[in-house]
Amino acid sequence: MKKILHFLLICTLLFSCNNNENDDLVEDKKIKKITVIDEDFENDSYQLHQTSDFNFSYENNLLTKVYSGNDNYLENLYYQNGILKEIKIKGKDLVTIDRQLYYDSASKLVKVLDINKENLYIKEERFEYPSNDVIIVKYFGGYDINQLIFIEKKKITIFNQNVQKIEFFNGNATVPHRALKFEYDNKINPNSKIDFNRILAAPEMSYAVSGIQDFSQLSKNNVIKSVNYFVYGNTEIFYKKFNITYQYNQDNLPANQSFKVTDSSNTYGFKITANFQY
Repeated sequence: MKKILHFLLICTLLFSCNNNENDDLVEDKKIKKITVIDEDFENDSYQLHQTSDFNFSYENNLLTKVYSGNDNYLENLYYQNGILKEIKIKGKDLVTIDRQLYYDSASKLVKVLDINKENLYIKEERFEYPSNDVIIVKYFGGYDINQLIFIEKKKITIFNQNVQKIEFFNGNATVPHRALKFEYDNKINPNSKIDFNRILAAPEMSYAVSGIQDFSQLSKNNVIKSVNYFVYGNTEIFYKKFNITYQYNQDNLPANQSFKVTDSSNTYGFKITANFQY
């Protein structure tokens, strides 16, 4: 269970969408390495569980590879004329993921196809853009490309270039069953020049650092709080809250980021800390 939780904890937030403000600063300060420190918490004491280094490679200002020194994670990104076309991810605890990206005539991502070569299970995601501030993501799955089943829909609402809310719908339901809302600081998300379509294509799988795993990665600023709600009709019932803390360098980029989870008695849990090098 700890391995699953740890993977979830290192799978979000770092990568974000295009932010035209401070472009020069971000361009000059690309992340080169992140050291992730995983600690277990018990009876007011932290014990080191694992330390992992993740390295970042770029070509022509495009991220092409993310890899860990202990071979636990490898992500390769492939481009065609500067547009992301394929993402391959693998690791010791992961089935190899190979995602193909498809675009419309305006170069907007409209489909992602993922075929699990081990059991031939097919996953497909389709993207709709009803307005500049809303993205709809529809999930399909099955063993026959011509008979995929509509499984889930997510509605992403954006305000001031930050993801404000994510709503989760079962299949064709018109009312969400769950919602996530976010709060942000006003500092720069360090990888805001990484391809927007990368996050849309693999938000739950692509490497990043923190305790939430969702489309808030698209935001131009850093998430400091994520609140999870169950939805019953028009009523939102609070379920869980995540807080993230940062220390910033002289360029207002994160030098350190941390997140912790404890049980209701604040006795057992774990903590993830990320140290950034630019």
